[in-house]
Amino acid sequence: MAHRTIRQAVAEALEDLRRDDFDKFCHQLRDRRGEPRIKHRDVEGKKILDITDLLVSRFTEYGAGKVAVETLRQINCNQVAETLDSTTKALMDKGDPNFRKTSSGELETKPSQEAEKLRASQRPLTTVTVKKPEEGEAEAKACVLSEGGDPRSDQLVLSRIS
Repeated sequence: MAHRTIRQAVAEALEDLRRDDFDKFCHQLRDRRGEPRIKHRDVEGKKILDITDLLVSRFTEYGAGKVAVETLRQINCNQVAETLDSTTKALMDKGDPNFRKTSSGELETKPSQEAEKLRASQRPLTTVTVKKPEEGEAEAKACVLSEGGDPRSDQLVLSRIS
């Protein structure tokens, strides 16, 4: 089944767990050392979709995928973790920007090496000559005429303006 969101991928991964593994997953979530912390009452008696919503609300959708993968590995559900990890990576690769940070946590403002290489490989911008509207219209009418069309047809003329 094709996943549309990380939330759905996390829910499906948790559905693949046996009940005792799901209980271990919830217990391990409570045992996490990172922030934000998950309390016992946050997971007690909750169902798979409740835990999925909890993960997304606490860690964002992207973070929920990472936390779920880490937690699955900690409870030795490695196959489910690998499947979820590859699914979330595929879902994250949408061409959206990834913001780089410095070691101090600040946003990196210098171009990456990849951006520098791309800039070096591109040819410089060329100047464009802009035609006067009358010139463009005259060329378009001539083009319509050469194709056997009616130069009085505004639609035809407009379709040939470049």
